[in-house]
Amino acid sequence: MADDELILEIDKAFWPRGVMRGLTPVLRALGDKHGNVVIAAQPTKGSIMVKGSAEQIEAVKSELREIIEEHFPDAPVPEELLAEGEGGAAEEEQEEEEQEEEAFWHLSSSLWHCLGEGEWPSFIVMEGAVTIKRMVDLAVNTMSFSFAFCFLYATQWWLAQIFLNEEAALSMVLAMVITVCSCFMLYVLDRMADESEEASASHGGVEKEDKVNRKLMEGIAILIGFVWEQSFDGALEGVAEKGNLWLKPLLGLLTALVILPVWFWYIMPMETEAGYIIGLMPRAIKTRVANINFVHEPWLRKEVNAQVKEMLVVLCEEKVLELSNDILSALKVDQSSKYKPPTPLESG
Repeated sequence: MADDELILEIDKAFWPRGVMRGLTPVLRALGDKHGNVVIAAQPTKGSIMVKGSAEQIEAVKSELREIIEEHFPDAPVPEELLAEGEGGAAEEEQEEEEQEEEAFWHLSSSLWHCLGEGEWPSFIVMEGAVTIKRMVDLAVNTMSFSFAFCFLYATQWWLAQIFLNEEAALSMVLAMVITVCSCFMLYVLDRMADESEEASASHGGVEKEDKVNRKLMEGIAILIGFVWEQSFDGALEGVAEKGNLWLKPLLGLLTALVILPVWFWYIMPMETEAGYIIGLMPRAIKTRVANINFVHEPWLRKEVNAQVKEMLVVLCEEKVLELSNDILSALKVDQSSKYKPPTPLESG
């Protein structure tokens, strides 16, 4: 009897290659648990392949869904794991968007007619509630940004008494003072928001986001970026004031050359490779370490560089491996089947 095969399509935005590689031991242990079922992650294709009998596949599907829902509550569940008649998250979102669009057109086509007849239907009251909510959000945003910029210019006035006629020094010291104070405020506001959200969930309700503190944190974060942009701009103007016309664009280009690699290596992975799930995970680490040459002696280069590259890969995927072992413990499999990262041989 030929084995059946199931392909689970995985959302690459949430399941980057590093996460899928780290979960490989979980899939292997799950396959062994259900009678040598073949379960293999295919990171490049963005899928997981399950091969076995129909009964085995059904058992694996059920347990895979439990693992995803328990350990990755925010992850989209593959459609193949959903029961019949159960829609996925994407389908639910699309249905909600269609309902909102339909309600909007219904409101716009009926509003004038209902008002002309002197009626006051309930959906007009609901539209008024939505308008009030938007006004409240607008007021919170306005006050948070007003606080941030009032704090900026109050600090600037205070420091201007110390740095008289020294605009470049004033802008740099202002940026450092604002950054230090803002980091402290962000820490305090984050703790307050977490405690508020945990308190709302502890009373048997759904955890509600502390929107006021979160909006205030957004204003402070934008303030940090604005004050540093202002300090760089002032410093460039001061340096290039008596220079030629090409000096200021050249300094701007040099600044971009310093900032862009940091943005590409560390900030972009947090957004595009879901680095927020397991912590900072630089993009394409294996591709980058392939070009590393630490040792210049030809007879040592190959062996030592291979060890260094292996250590870097292990360190980069450490958090994923810890999570994999936690899931293996939850599956109650043999402790010896836990994945242990390879330890490079000591040189010499």
